[in-house]
Order: sequence, then C-alpha cells, then structure tokens
Amino acid sequence: MLENELIIRAPKVSVWKRLIFSITFGSFFTLIVYILKPNIYDRLNTDDITRLTVHLIWLFFTLIVSVLPIILRHIIHLNFKQSKIRHSYQLGLFTYHESWQDLVDLNYISIYKVGDYNRVNLWYEVNSILNLFTTKSFDEALHNAYHISDKFQIDLLDATTKGNHQWINKEAYFKTSAVTYL
Repeated sequence: MLENELIIRAPKVSVWKRLIFSITFGSFFTLIVYILKPNIYDRLNTDDITRLTVHLIWLFFTLIVSVLPIILRHIIHLNFKQSKIRHSYQLGLFTYHESWQDLVDLNYISIYKVGDYNRVNLWYEVNSILNLFTTKSFDEALHNAYHISDKFQIDLLDATTKGNHQWINKEAYFKTSAVTYL
C-alpha cells in the first residue's frame, strides 16, 4: 500500500467558501478603486489620506488573517525511507512548499476521539504532536494509522476511550485485522 511516501491532503475548499472569499476581496479592492477616483481623492487632505491608508492596511491584514486560513488547503508529505516531512499550502492554483524536515525521535501514533470524529496524531520528540488527519470511521483511522506506524516502525495507541488508553498489538492486527491490546 504505502511504499516510500504518503501525501495527506486536506479536503478541497467548498464553493461557498471560495465565493465568500471572492466577494470579500472583490469588495475590498472595489472600495480602493472608488476612493482613488479623482473626484473623491482630490477632496481629501493629507491627514485624511494618512488615516485612510492606515485603515485600509489594517482592513487588508484583518481580511488576510481571518479569511485566508479558511480557504487555504494544507498538504502533508511523509517520506518513510528518509523519515522526513514537508508541509505544503495551496490557495487555488498557487502552492507553497516548505523545505523537507527530519522527523527525529518518533514516539508513537495515537488515535483519539474529538466529538464524532477520530483524530490520528504522530507524537515525536518530547510531547510534540503532528495532527495527521481526522475521519469519522474508527476502522478507517485505525487502518491508516496502522500503516503509518508500521512504516515508521513505531507503536500505535488507541486513546479513543477517555482515561483508558491502550497500546494496540500490531502483529495481531496485521494477521487478523481485529483490534487486540497489549
């Protein structure tokens, strides 16, 4: 199944989120064009222009900070042979790739419940956590978490029951696809 690499992509951004983003930024730039029209701009004095510039810059950064994370798509690349990770971020046609980083001191993979969902995390170094993915199905989370833990040769923890965290017997799961605990 997983040979050398795994790519985990966040779900595609929905159409209505893209529409809200487009309307918001379209309105912002329309406002700038309207203000820069000669009949409006000529009526402003130096203090008004300074205040207006500060407010527009503040509004632009507020829009970027509040709207951009909603429509940004996060992609995680895991390289099992070299124990490396790379994060990428996609906004429409534009993609930004971070540099490859070494995954050092890998501890274990955990599955735990968040509401109705099962979240799979990679624990490394001293209590550092990387959220890999979230899914509704426990079986799907377990199946994928098992393969990742097997490739990195680390343990697998079932933390779905609060206060009753148990290590999964990976050998038994490989043979029978049934969950047994150590």
